[in-house]
Amino acid sequence: MNWLPLCFGRRNHHILFLIVPLSVLVIANVFFEFSLDPSEGNRECVKDLFASSSLDPSALSAVGEIGARYLWLASCIALTVTSVASIAVSWMTIRTCLPRGRFAFATLLALATAISQLAYLQVVPTNLKCVNFDLTLEILRRSSRFSDAFLDQQIQHVAYFVVAVSTVAAIFLLVAATSTVGPPRMTSNTDTERAGIHMAHLRNVLYIGSIMLITGVINMGAWMRWPTALFPAGDANEIIGMALGVTTFWGATFTLTAIAAYVPPALYLRTVALEAFRQDNPNKSLAEQEDWLKVHGLTISPGSQLIPIAAMAGPLIASPLGALLNHVVKQLAE
Repeated sequence: MNWLPLCFGRRNHHILFLIVPLSVLVIANVFFEFSLDPSEGNRECVKDLFASSSLDPSALSAVGEIGARYLWLASCIALTVTSVASIAVSWMTIRTCLPRGRFAFATLLALATAISQLAYLQVVPTNLKCVNFDLTLEILRRSSRFSDAFLDQQIQHVAYFVVAVSTVAAIFLLVAATSTVGPPRMTSNTDTERAGIHMAHLRNVLYIGSIMLITGVINMGAWMRWPTALFPAGDANEIIGMALGVTTFWGATFTLTAIAAYVPPALYLRTVALEAFRQDNPNKSLAEQEDWLKVHGLTISPGSQLIPIAAMAGPLIASPLGALLNHVVKQLAE
C-alpha cells in the first residue's frame, strides 16, 4: 500500500478510493444511456401503450390508483429519512476520521459533486431521466385523471426533492467511506487502534448506506409502477416488466457500488493494522495474527462478513421486494 501516498500525496491518497465506486456508477450510466435509441420518445411509447390498452378513463379504479400513489409517497418518506440519516452518519464519520483541514475539503468536495450531478440531471436530457421519471409522468398525464397543476406543481416537486436529498446522501456516503483511510487525526491512538475504530465507522457507513439504497430502489419501483393501477391487469404487464427490469439494473449497480466502496478501504485498514501488529509482535504465528484481527473486528473472511455481505446485496434484493409490495397493495385495493 506504500505506492498510494507516493503517487497521490501523503495527505490526499484516500481520495483515490473514490475512483472504484465512481467508475462503477459511470459505467452503469453509460450502459443505460446506450441501451435506448434517443429517437424513441416517451410520447410515442405512451401513445402506443394507450392505443393497445382497453383502458377507459371513466372507469378507473380510484381505490387502486390511490393505493399505488400512497405507496410511492410512503417510499418517498422512507427514502428522505434514510437519506438524512445517511448524511448525518457520513458527516460524523468524515469529521471523526479526518483532520480539520481535510474534513472541510472532503465536505466541500461532496457538496460540489452533488450540486454538479443535480444540475446535470436537471439540464441535460438523458435516458436516465427519460425512463426513470418522465415516462411515468407522461402516462399519468395522458390518463386524464390528474390535472397538470397537480402533476407539475405538487408531484414533481416531491419527486425532485427526494432525488436531491438522496443524491447528496449518496455522494456523502462515498466520501465518508474513503475518509476512513485518510490521514489520521492527531490523537494518542496507535495505528492498530485507529484501524479498528475506522473499520467500525466504515461498517456503519455501509449499513446506513445500504438501507438508503434499498429504500431508493423501492422508491424507484413504486414511482414506475404507479401507472399500473390505471390499467387492467393484462395491459399493466408491460409497465410491470419495464419497472422490474429498470429497478433490477439499478439494484445491481448499487450493490456493485457498495462493494466497490467498502472492500478496498476494508482491505487497506486490515493491511495497515496487520503491518503495525507484526512490527510490534514479530514472533506471532499466522493463526495468532488472524485471531488478533478477529478480536479487533479487522478480519474480512467471508464467514465474518455475513452481515456486510447481506447489506451490500440489499439493493439488488429490493427490486423484487418493491414489486411484491406493489402487488400486495393492488390486491388489497381489489
